[in-house]
Amino acid sequence: MSWSGTRRRLLALAGLGALGSLGGRLPSARSATTLLSRFSVDNGGHPFAGDTATLTTLGPSFGRTAARLRFALARPSVVTLEVLQTGQGAASEKPVSVAQSELTTQRATLRSGEHVLEWSPPATLPARTYILRVSAQPRYGHAPPAVTHAVARVLGVDAAFAVRTAKAGDTIDLFLRTDASQLTLQMMRSGLETVPTYSNTDLNGIPVGSPIQIDWRAYRNQPGVVSVPLDPTWGSGIYFARLEADDGRIGFAPVVLHPPAPAQRIAVVVPTSTWQAYNFYDQDGDGWGDTWYARWKTDFVDVTRPHPNRGIPYRYRSYDLQFQHWLTQTSKNVDTYGDEDIEAFASPDALRAAYDLIVFPGHTEYVTGRLYNLIGGYRDLGGNLLFLSANNFFRRIDRSGIRLKLIDEWRDLGPKRSCSACTTSRVIAGSGTRRSRSSAPMSHHGYLRTPASTTARSSACTGSRSMLAARRRRRTYRYSRRSRTSSAQVARRR
Repeated sequence: MSWSGTRRRLLALAGLGALGSLGGRLPSARSATTLLSRFSVDNGGHPFAGDTATLTTLGPSFGRTAARLRFALARPSVVTLEVLQTGQGAASEKPVSVAQSELTTQRATLRSGEHVLEWSPPATLPARTYILRVSAQPRYGHAPPAVTHAVARVLGVDAAFAVRTAKAGDTIDLFLRTDASQLTLQMMRSGLETVPTYSNTDLNGIPVGSPIQIDWRAYRNQPGVVSVPLDPTWGSGIYFARLEADDGRIGFAPVVLHPPAPAQRIAVVVPTSTWQAYNFYDQDGDGWGDTWYARWKTDFVDVTRPHPNRGIPYRYRSYDLQFQHWLTQTSKNVDTYGDEDIEAFASPDALRAAYDLIVFPGHTEYVTGRLYNLIGGYRDLGGNLLFLSANNFFRRIDRSGIRLKLIDEWRDLGPKRSCSACTTSRVIAGSGTRRSRSSAPMSHHGYLRTPASTTARSSACTGSRSMLAARRRRRTYRYSRRSRTSSAQVARRR
């Protein structure tokens, strides 16, 4: 899930990798302008808002079924069209086997002059952006190839709420991008369902409220906004909007409902900030996810973007859903919050007065300085903490409006910010008394001992305590040895 070194070290490696790959990926300006010119892409005359000469939008309806790549050749050339998808890391461009054009595997010799290549995405292709790379190799002579590219956005039902968290009784805006004519919106609550979820691209839940019919014909060429009322009787938890288009496409948009005031003695914190750090949705249409995990030159993420994978947060099924099921199956009553809701508490004292135990069930890797300090102060006041995933409180972010800015790893921000518990599995559990320890509150595994208990206890799924201790020592040694390795040494090894 995360880089094991520092951000500076990773940036150094990324720079070396980019320099090494320039020759194979980018053409010279002279070859591109003399051999391949007047390059553009469109969808046949039905542009979507934001489309440009190098970005087009495709969908199963409204005449947007194929991308048309137009260009001129100065002389006869062998032309190849590649359809690429990007993932994690600057060198992650890779062919999309299900969507490859015939020209990807068969070279076509084209004469000089104007040409048009078409690419029609299959119906099974996931909704996201794809890079359409065109290369032209002169048939005669030894001139270098010319390479250029455009981007095609395959539309699904791309949806996201304007807020990550809300309270029952609010009315919140839903941003929506699709070219469907009609949609049905059904609010669902996650974790109460009894049917299994087999994929990270699917969500099940229990319907809450009545379905909302949406006439979207006026917005088939541009994004729009729908106001969604949240029933005041809905309890605290994880909810999502399920949107089904009249052509069968489905999209989701999550929202965490927090209580209007603390009602239980146990709080569960959903990692809403980390969800956005791992959000690979490409809003600017350059073919790359708008996150530092796609390109490390990225320092900001927009928290109002839809999630890819039909709107489902990254690995929600793997990291978050099972704990929601456990809460339901064991009849636990908890208050559910997002990261920013905890930041809204006035002080550690207010947090401690409200809760005996705070549970972080997911991958809470990214936290602001305010959340970090509130949780540390809460712990020092005798509050109990329960972490059920690894790598918690690992990197600092700053929140400014709808944007999160990546700062650095907490351990690199000074000795008072070092996260000693990141390399151990020790439990930080309060006994109800004030503690003077100043070590940072980070990762361990645990469970609630009894339904009525509010004490965090450590537990291993397998193995004895001695085996766990030996594993911790080995992990700490490897981690410390890596942390002393310089970026130059890492680069030389590679």
